[in-house]
Amino acid sequence: MSIFASVTYFFVSQWLWLLFRELNYLPFNGFILFLLLKLTWRISLIKAFLISYGAQLFSFVFIGIVAHIFAWFTGEYVPGNDPYSMSLHSALEACLYLGMTMTIVQWIYFALLRIRFDCNILHVFTITIVSNCVSTLLLYYTLPPIM
Repeated sequence: MSIFASVTYFFVSQWLWLLFRELNYLPFNGFILFLLLKLTWRISLIKAFLISYGAQLFSFVFIGIVAHIFAWFTGEYVPGNDPYSMSLHSALEACLYLGMTMTIVQWIYFALLRIRFDCNILHVFTITIVSNCVSTLLLYYTLPPIM
């Protein structure tokens, strides 16, 4: 299996997991990020709401676009249990990878947002890591069993 196909399987699996199993991740993480932004940046409610849920929307759309582009270039998606692929094997692994992927994509969002707002990028990275870790672990423990 090529590296390109492995990356494709990873992103498509992440997008499918987010779309069909953890769609409640977006509003939950958005709420935690909203609270952290409101408490630490001391900005208005509307601005904190727009920034936090904008980050969730950006992450969802970005992961979906990347998954579709990789799948379009590969031409197929056949999930399997190949131990050398980057496909997902358990619910905990899928949740942790989703949290990690969302954190990285939200870092991109906040790096782009830094053009408009003057903010400490290290502080933003810390807030993003905390909100995604809390959301990932809480939603994993509240997930119903897959089988």
